[in-house]
Amino acid sequence: PRSLGSDEASSVWFSRLPPMTVLLRLCDPHPPAYYLLLSAWQVGGDAEFWLRFPSLLASVLSVALLIRLTRAAAGARAAGWTGLLLATFPLQTWYAGEVRMYSLVQLLSLLMAAAGWRLLQRLRRGDGRGRRVHLS
Repeated sequence: PRSLGSDEASSVWFSRLPPMTVLLRLCDPHPPAYYLLLSAWQVGGDAEFWLRFPSLLASVLSVALLIRLTRAAAGARAAGWTGLLLATFPLQTWYAGEVRMYSLVQLLSLLMAAAGWRLLQRLRRGDGRGRRVHLS
């Protein structure tokens, strides 16, 4: 089994700092939310698999969400291909096992895209607060 790399170990180390240190004084190029999430996650333990699990979960949810978005935009066949391509993409499978924020960032980005898609659909149908908005 592969052990934690230096970047992953730094994620664990940052997550064990006091929350106010992470929020106010952490000199790291990444936003602190992942470290706070990882800190809370460690209440369940600090086994390697357990530390990697949030990334795996975010990665699987990203594939499912992308399939759903693609199905709404382009149909079932395109959704199947899109899901297959993302699920087997080497970077996707690598980041799914990393104790880093990359899979979570991907999931949050897809959630924002889904919210934007839903808003556009509502505006096109005229469901936006009683007034019809035309997008051309």
